[in-house]
Amino acid sequence: MSGFFIRSINIQGKDVETARLELKSGANLITGASDTGKSYLFAAVSYGLGIGEAPKDIPQSIGYDEILIEIIRYKDSKPYTLWRRIGTAAIYVKECELKDFYNKNITYKQLQTTGRLDNENHISSFLLGFMGLKDKKILVSKDKGSTSPVSWKNLMNLTFIPEDQIIKTTSPFYYSVQYKERTMAQSLLHILLSGNDFSDVVEKEDFTVAENQISGKIEFIEYQIKHYGNEKLILLDHTNNHSKEERQKFLNINETLQNNIELAKKLISKKNELLAQKQELHNDLVYKKELLQRFQILEQQYISDADRLNFILETHVISSQLGDTVCPICSSPLEDHTIDHMLEKENFMLAATNELIKTQSNLAGLKETAENLFFEENSLLFEIEAVDNNLSEIEDDLDTNFSIKIKELKDELNQYLEFERSDREIVFIDNLITRLAEEKNRLEQLSNSKNQSETDINLVPYSKLVSLCKFIENRLSNWNYEEQVKVDFDSSYNIFDIMISGKSRRSYGKGKRSISFTACLIGLLDYCSFNQTDFSNLIVLDSPLTTFEEKQKDYTGAEKIKAEILKSFFTDIVKLPENSQIIIFDNKIPDPVTLDLIKDNLNLHVFSGIKDQGRQGFFPV
Repeated sequence: MSGFFIRSINIQGKDVETARLELKSGANLITGASDTGKSYLFAAVSYGLGIGEAPKDIPQSIGYDEILIEIIRYKDSKPYTLWRRIGTAAIYVKECELKDFYNKNITYKQLQTTGRLDNENHISSFLLGFMGLKDKKILVSKDKGSTSPVSWKNLMNLTFIPEDQIIKTTSPFYYSVQYKERTMAQSLLHILLSGNDFSDVVEKEDFTVAENQISGKIEFIEYQIKHYGNEKLILLDHTNNHSKEERQKFLNINETLQNNIELAKKLISKKNELLAQKQELHNDLVYKKELLQRFQILEQQYISDADRLNFILETHVISSQLGDTVCPICSSPLEDHTIDHMLEKENFMLAATNELIKTQSNLAGLKETAENLFFEENSLLFEIEAVDNNLSEIEDDLDTNFSIKIKELKDELNQYLEFERSDREIVFIDNLITRLAEEKNRLEQLSNSKNQSETDINLVPYSKLVSLCKFIENRLSNWNYEEQVKVDFDSSYNIFDIMISGKSRRSYGKGKRSISFTACLIGLLDYCSFNQTDFSNLIVLDSPLTTFEEKQKDYTGAEKIKAEILKSFFTDIVKLPENSQIIIFDNKIPDPVTLDLIKDNLNLHVFSGIKDQGRQGFFPV
């Protein structure tokens, strides 16, 4: 757990009110109008930590000549307060909070800002000891093999960026335009990325490839990188012609399709239920028809029986009107036994009458039942007709409406697949550019090993630069820097900078250069935190957003900068690695909605520049 963060800054003097600023580990934004002391404060912090010139006088700073900075070491959370008088070389430090600095019972240590860097009493040794870089050495001259201890100045030149430097076209990793200092800058980056000093750099191999062959290959690769970069821009233009709402609509196709499939399943299930119901009704109808037919046969039998019985009874009536001389039963002459036969006749007629009554009753009941069956048969026919109508509606819905929806979804899906194809082509181009950049780096190493001087040989393994690019790319993607951000590294000794989607970082306008410059440093912070390599874990930036003005894009290829990038920047900048600090001095401020989202993770100081409206500036008025 290396490094430290700045907790308090006091600038004071005789007979003036102390100017104070409280900071926190994590993201800090000091923003507001011009001429409110932000740039003075940036210079004062650098000077108070032993680097750079004294801050230039401004009207508000008259009478202020002491700078006190309280820092907290991450390793053990111990506070240290540094005191420096403007215009002097010495720095005094005490292991205490700023409020206790003038306690005479706490001993102080005097630190030098000049002289040998490896002196224990040098500010460089003191602060580098907080971050595990005290004993590291950087390469000064590869020709001579001379080395020098890593200095606090080297690190501050990389991480304390003034506003005039953040927009320059030079590499963020080259803190000086002087050619001889590039070796020092590369060896410092190598230490930060690998955790080891320059002695761990892999020795260059001895190749015998002809210079003109290598040069020709490099030129061809540069042409390819540019060509594929232009192809990617065309693809991005194609995808950007559609609004985010349209793209989101295409992304929702799957959900819509699933909903329609579920609807179709329900319709088919309903259809099957209706078919089963229809079959059940049909079976019931067939049964009732058969039953009705049987009832009709039985009715004919009942009618026949009733006719037969009526005939018998009518015959009895007619025969009773005739005079009998003989027995009507046995045709014998009427005698005494004839009475018995007459009683039998009466009993028979009575039975016939009863049977007729029973038959007529059964016939009446049968007719009533038949009428009920006939009514039920008509009801079943009506229900079957209703089921047929429902089935017809469902089939129409499946055959017409649902088919139309499926066709529409297919058409939309084809449009979305077109976007997908473009996105895949963009990813393919990004990967191709990465491979070309790696091959270009290899060929340049070949060329360097054969013809160039030792000072032109890169000291940072390309694999480390590729890994660093991933963290930078992640930040730029989070900031919506552009569509489909792909970061590679151009390790050419004179360039030694990132490429964004095949385009050199330096070729962008100064607004986007300042943003990408910031991404490089925060990406370095992310890398060191993830890989647990030693670093100060402190970045201070002056005006990375001020030059970042919203523009419109025309079709001549002019640069487009969206206002939403600023929102994305502020939303993401608060997501820093644990035990790290970034301090930004700028005129920009998050919009109210964004500020409400990040307010708990952003230490914000606003200088209004207007009297009696909040804090007017850094210095009390």
